Amino acid sequence: MIQLDFGPKWFYLPTMAIDAISLLVVLAIALVAYEYYKIDKDRKSYLHLSVAFFFISAAIFFKILNNIPVYYDFFASKDLGVVNDVVEGVRGFNIFANISFSLFVMLHLIGLYLLYNVYETRKSRKTSFIVIYLIIILSYFSLLAYYVFHFTSFVLLMLVTSIFIKKCNLQSNKNTKLLAYGFGTLAVSSLIFMFILLNPMIYVAAELIHLIGFGLLLSALLGILKHGKKKDQN
Repeated sequence: MIQLDFGPKWFYLPTMAIDAISLLVVLAIALVAYEYYKIDKDRKSYLHLSVAFFFISAAIFFKILNNIPVYYDFFASKDLGVVNDVVEGVRGFNIFANISFSLFVMLHLIGLYLLYNVYETRKSRKTSFIVIYLIIILSYFSLLAYYVFHFTSFVLLMLVTSIFIKKCNLQSNKNTKLLAYGFGTLAVSSLIFMFILLNPMIYVAAELIHLIGFGLLLSALLGILKHGKKKDQN
């Protein structure tokens, strides 16, 4: 099994909570973007944004699935009744660890690339196919070296961050700044994740920074929804 959790045992439950929160935040963004698309179907960017975040949410799901056996011993040592039965049941199905890890990496990187592509003005269909092909190949090599995945995530997140920084320079908007800070924070967490083998506490720091990044994205989402309600009232 390819272990995604390199942190100390006492951080298992917080890690599960962070993954669950991340999944809910990303799903919320995907659903809101899709709702905006249904309201204004001429804005294809909303649909593309929704698809990108759905890819990322699927990736987080496979990360959680892949890590269940890691947490099994922790749960087995506690008398948690039904929780133990559920974890044991899912653990029994998690026999294709390499597949679930590859899906996590592939879906996550494709989602980040699609997210970048939403805001990239110089688009080329051929280039997109080539990039996605390279991501699929890279997903295989990430099985051998996890830091390849984290470095690629860092690069893609920095590209997305740079786009929002440019938007901030063109227009002073609180939500745009929150998006820039959010994606920038996620980029920093990806960079820190590359060094988690040095010390378990580095993993803790990376996960907490990761949580802050998603918290900033959630704040931006709430700000966008609040702005949308004000428009409807007017």
